[in-house]
Amino acid sequence: RERDDTSGERRRWAMPMEMLSGSGEELRRVLQVNGLSYISTTGEARARLMEYISLCKPERRVTCVSRTGWHGQVYVLQDEVSGEGAEGVILQTTSVQGRDFRVSGTTEEWREHVSRYCTGNSRVAFAVSLAFAAPLLRLVGMDGGGYHRQGVSPGGKTRRRSAA
Repeated sequence: RERDDTSGERRRWAMPMEMLSGSGEELRRVLQVNGLSYISTTGEARARLMEYISLCKPERRVTCVSRTGWHGQVYVLQDEVSGEGAEGVILQTTSVQGRDFRVSGTTEEWREHVSRYCTGNSRVAFAVSLAFAAPLLRLVGMDGGGYHRQGVSPGGKTRRRSAA
């Protein structure tokens, strides 16, 4: 379901059905942590909330996944799903996860502030390319690997790592 939280931010969260069992305390906690802080805590209001959610009929069926990363042909981030069939996949968790991986900025900003430094510089291009390697390994069915950076100081090793 999508909704606006108290700060007006649009939120989307797929609730596991098991959260409707018992008192619903865990469900209310997750809703409150995610910005739905105006939930009444009276007994009758709690019961009505549980009943309302139980009676809601989903508009469509989706595949729920419990972790970020590759799931078939789609790649799941905390706030976004990309790939063929992305509209049918939702990240579903019983707890609020951190925001470790998320989209930040635009493609144009990335081109301006990152990729332009790769032109004509194979070492920087290699370092930046490493950031894309891990998410693609499963998609192409390959194992990971490693490399060793070496060079005299100051040879730009730290600066290349920062670019990635």
